Amino acid sequence: SSLVLTWHGDSGTEPVTEIVVIGSWDGHVYGVNGTSGSVMWSTMLAPGQGGYFHHGAVGSSARLDHHHTTAYVGGPDGVWALDPTSGAVRWFYKTGALVGSSPLISRDGTTVIVGCEDGYLYALQANGSHDAIDSMSHDKAK
Repeated sequence: SSLVLTWHGDSGTEPVTEIVVIGSWDGHVYGVNGTSGSVMWSTMLAPGQGGYFHHGAVGSSARLDHHHTTAYVGGPDGVWALDPTSGAVRWFYKTGALVGSSPLISRDGTTVIVGCEDGYLYALQANGSHDAIDSMSHDKAK
């Protein structure tokens, strides 16, 4: 069977050589062929237990960098940078809780920003070379 386009929109996930990167409640991130719908790769971030607020769920949408060479995704206990063509982990940053927000990439492509269930907003080096550039809690923002 073949896929038929029934709608489209900006979900924050863009195709990379026809690969769509999506997170799942089962604790995996999947690379799916945007034409055929077949799963090309899967990377387990944590064992999923079903449901967004259960440990292991990947509730974040993946966000590709400006060059479409890295997919950033929030997960059960941090932020992952993945190769969108293979699913290989490029780097991981551990946070204090679930990162359910979809990553935002700065205009210059050097910073990845995510909100976290631990009450912090994290600004991370996009290349993974350093720990957090900065983090801000809701208490600091007041």
